[in-house]
Amino acid sequence: MVEFSLIMKNGNLVTDIYLSELIRAGYYPKTIILIHPKTRTVNKKYKILSFLIGKQKANKLFIFNNSKKQYKRRKAFQNVVDVFLPKNIFEIRNLKMTDILNKLNVISIESDNFNSDELINCIKSNIKGVILVGASGILKREILSIPDVKFINIHSGIVPNYKGLDNFFYSLLYNDPLGCSIFYIDEGIDTGKLIFKKKVQLLIDKGKLKEINHKEIHYAIKYYVKSYYKITVFIEYLNDSVKKYPQLDLMNLSSYSQDKNVGRVFYELHPEMEILVIDKIISK
Repeated sequence: MVEFSLIMKNGNLVTDIYLSELIRAGYYPKTIILIHPKTRTVNKKYKILSFLIGKQKANKLFIFNNSKKQYKRRKAFQNVVDVFLPKNIFEIRNLKMTDILNKLNVISIESDNFNSDELINCIKSNIKGVILVGASGILKREILSIPDVKFINIHSGIVPNYKGLDNFFYSLLYNDPLGCSIFYIDEGIDTGKLIFKKKVQLLIDKGKLKEINHKEIHYAIKYYVKSYYKITVFIEYLNDSVKKYPQLDLMNLSSYSQDKNVGRVFYELHPEMEILVIDKIISK
């Protein structure tokens, strides 16, 4: 049995794909911290519902309604995702978060970011061990120094050469291999102790590709394809490690420090650069 917890943002596609694929592979998080934005508390409907049926029931209703809306939007995008992730390996219908979350130990909190007092206090009170995070931004010292807790990130780039954002696209732009890296999070940008990294290959159905516009290709890769490859690399690492160590301790994995003077940090891809990268993908 592999013990870990998962931090999710309500409606966040990255962590929804993480959870769906983890469960499909037989890895169930011990605890899920589900973050809802505080800004929702100013929503008039939410305030009225909270008054009428109580805050806990209102939260569940908002989660359910949000999940339904998200699922409809995502399902309409299936034909684009199929260009890169055939249905036999990935289907959007598996992302029914309400059904999944109802079967797990979920702690819901309201927080505006991953370094908030609300999240820090929740972790201190409820969790020990490894926490897998996605779409978190940079975690600060206060949250990273919580006793008996370590954070693991799955990064869409081969570190230390590719750190920061949009590394799949920058790797394609510079004709370098795509890949994912797993590491313990520290205060730097993707500089934590490295656990595992692996090259991956972008699969493309060329017959369908020309029917899809540039923006849809960019969105499919940035959110669906990248997230799928990241979590499957993590699952592959878990599968191989559990064969050797059935009682795998994620808090004490073999890891090594990165050379922080090597590589560079990339930032969000400029729209004009995005067009160049997509053109390269289409023309290959």
